[in-house]
Amino acid sequence: MQGGINLRIWENDRISFNNLPSYSFSRNTLLGLGADIDADVLAYLQPTYGSGISLSSGTNVTNAFGALLGLINQYGATYNFGINGQAIPFGKPVTIEFVGKEFEEYVQDTFKWKRNLTITYGLRHSIFGVPYEKNGVEVIPQTPLSQFFADRVGGQALGIPNYALPTAMITYQLGGPLHNAAGYYPTDYRNFAPRVSLAYAPEPERGSLLEKVVGKGSVIRAGSGIVYDHYGSAMASSFASGGSPGLASSVAQPVNTNFTTGFRYTGSALPTLPPASGGAFPYTPPVIQGGFTDFIGVSSDLKAPYSYVLNANYARPLPHGMSLELGYAGRMAHRGILQQDMGQPLTQFKDKASGQTWSQAGTVLAQLYNTGITPAMVKANPSLIPEQPFFTDIFPGAKNLYINGSASANFFYDVFGNYSGSFLDGLNDMDRIRQPNGGCISVYGCNTFFPLQNSGLLSFVNAGKSSYHAATIVLRRAVKNGWGYDFNYTFSHSLDNGSSSETSGGTALQDAFNPNAYRGPSDFDARHAVTADFVLEVPVGKGKFLFRNAHG
Repeated sequence: MQGGINLRIWENDRISFNNLPSYSFSRNTLLGLGADIDADVLAYLQPTYGSGISLSSGTNVTNAFGALLGLINQYGATYNFGINGQAIPFGKPVTIEFVGKEFEEYVQDTFKWKRNLTITYGLRHSIFGVPYEKNGVEVIPQTPLSQFFADRVGGQALGIPNYALPTAMITYQLGGPLHNAAGYYPTDYRNFAPRVSLAYAPEPERGSLLEKVVGKGSVIRAGSGIVYDHYGSAMASSFASGGSPGLASSVAQPVNTNFTTGFRYTGSALPTLPPASGGAFPYTPPVIQGGFTDFIGVSSDLKAPYSYVLNANYARPLPHGMSLELGYAGRMAHRGILQQDMGQPLTQFKDKASGQTWSQAGTVLAQLYNTGITPAMVKANPSLIPEQPFFTDIFPGAKNLYINGSASANFFYDVFGNYSGSFLDGLNDMDRIRQPNGGCISVYGCNTFFPLQNSGLLSFVNAGKSSYHAATIVLRRAVKNGWGYDFNYTFSHSLDNGSSSETSGGTALQDAFNPNAYRGPSDFDARHAVTADFVLEVPVGKGKFLFRNAHG
């Protein structure tokens, strides 16, 4: 028997300059503004944010009109807050120090039940401590994010607007051991991982039926077990470099997508960003009316990912010193850590009258566009777009909004005429853009679809599922008489719904409400793998072909 313990204590110290404004724009020489506005941008920002500020800019023109109109396509910033709730000034470093502790214990026994049958079995117990910020710069939501997301999922199925949900507003409070409070998620003490394997060689002298079937000198091996993945440290690294959940938020100019109303740079002023808001904790981020403010988070019920690992192998000798092995290897993983946008607009929101969802109605419009129908054609003949009950019932105010036509025709024109196919921007127009009467086009009111406090809440969750199955063939000749070789072939298939691990940041699911929709071949899937090698002894030296009588 054998046993042991593993103890790991790690610390991640980072100094981040993530809290800086950034912008991208269409450079404009036709209006006499000069070929480079970097100096103007810095001159505008430095009186407010200090002379040490630096900017990163991009010049990818996404629309031809941008070059003609001097549009700033995107302008935003990441605000970081101290534990006092006050925003850290732009250009000042953000220092974060995360600590984590992990403990494992295991016991294993190898039991030779018979001289031709050996069984190995064991049990490992893992405790992966929750990372925490050692200076107390840590906050957690009062309402568990898992509950926040579950309410949004259930609400949209019942046609309940986002703003009407009981958990629509998130409040953050101090968290972590330094505040005698809960951490990002509970510590899981139930990670027990059993494993068992066997090796069996049929008795040659007894002439058993199995020995006759599988061959003299053959060996059968098989094993299975549960493996838990380490987790938490990579997330802490992400928080340290990009901002801690609840203490960092990204904001962008309120209107930056529609070129008909986008901001024009004239050589001086830049768009006004939403102000940083903070204060003592508990802290409730304010309701926003537009823009693209993002938060990061961690599911409050996060647990360790685990996998079922299986293998089986049959080996037998062949004539002329060769051997053959046929095997299977499999791994079925569950609770993989991915990133899921818990603040995704309610794309599965159901119209109570018709039963149609926004996604279903939008799919019809996308299919019509794919047949060749253009915004210009719809403007000339709105009847090309058949009425979709969802748009008629939920967005009645969209009728005749952009063109003389139905709500469905206007939504089509907005998405493909104003936003080059962005359904998200079209939904934003209907759900958050205030109309002259102060309300929104949605019949339920503003923020029927979008969350109240942000446009996204990208969170680490246990949404990953994957499977790997492989058949292996190994043909081997042990080195004898000066030569030998190995030939290996693997036929395998790997499937998942996100091919990045927590260590690499975690894949961001495209649709938070349907994680399994993206299940398919892994990015690293390799159906066939062939490797081969050979060994040749150099025929030189004592007893060899050359210099066989050389001194030893």
